[in-house]
Amino acid sequence: MRAPSAALLAAASLLLLSASAAADDAGQPPATVAPAPDDVEVMRYPPSSVRYGLVGGGLVALGIPYGIGALCASSWPEVPGSDWLYAPVIGPWVAFAQNDCAPEDSDCGAIMVLRGILYVVSGLAQAGGVGLVGEGLLMTTEAEEPAAETSWTVLPVASPEQAGLGIFGTF
Repeated sequence: MRAPSAALLAAASLLLLSASAAADDAGQPPATVAPAPDDVEVMRYPPSSVRYGLVGGGLVALGIPYGIGALCASSWPEVPGSDWLYAPVIGPWVAFAQNDCAPEDSDCGAIMVLRGILYVVSGLAQAGGVGLVGEGLLMTTEAEEPAAETSWTVLPVASPEQAGLGIFGTF
């Protein structure tokens, strides 16, 4: 009979520890959150200025792996599936499905595995970038403070030395 592997023993230990921690917490009442004092303004949603950072970060997270993939596709066009790297988000996944050795390179086992890992990382990064852009465009934000209302008035001005019109306003 074989001895259990170290990974199996570690997984079983973690499972038992998490089960005992959950049992310890079962007898405790649920934690309550104290209400905020009346003089503190509680924001329910983030300010609308957060949108720019999310959209910009998402475009960077989408653009960098896409650019690297397109550069690789143009550098190694003989690799099966590399033409799909020009398609954002879906391209790495289709290229991963078509991952194989180039016709002139029959022994590329390690390179094929590395390329497959990079396809998956690129696909996940591009999908995350699209998610960040979508979140930035669609998220609910706090309304900005309304701008002070502008008003102006034109009045006649007359004095012994001058006459004319005066413009007064609040901007």
